[in-house]
Amino acid sequence: MASEVDLLRSTADACEAEADARHEIKWSQSEEDITLRVLVDTETKKEDVKFKVLRDTLSVSIRGEEICDAQLVREVDPEESSWVLDNEGGQRLMIITLQKVRPKSALKSARQWPCLWKADA
Repeated sequence: MASEVDLLRSTADACEAEADARHEIKWSQSEEDITLRVLVDTETKKEDVKFKVLRDTLSVSIRGEEICDAQLVREVDPEESSWVLDNEGGQRLMIITLQKVRPKSALKSARQWPCLWKADA
């Protein structure tokens, strides 16, 4: 029987593989936040998007198609996290900003995430 960790890893891997096959996803970070840039269909509208962020989980779907539903490697502040649709260079992007929860450690290295998904840690 698979452990909970194995199931989480499988879910996150499947999420990334499926999302990457349909949508180009890139992420970056600063000391304060995580930014995900998701390539979406040019006709995507706000009403098409379902976005849910919890302290440790991100769930996104567009027109019922799951883009991601996985556990994050560290906590974020759901109240300060947001998303927008934008056009750049003839492409439509969903830009997601996740506000990091400040770690108790004041070390700069403690604020950097090693990866996005807990299953990849």
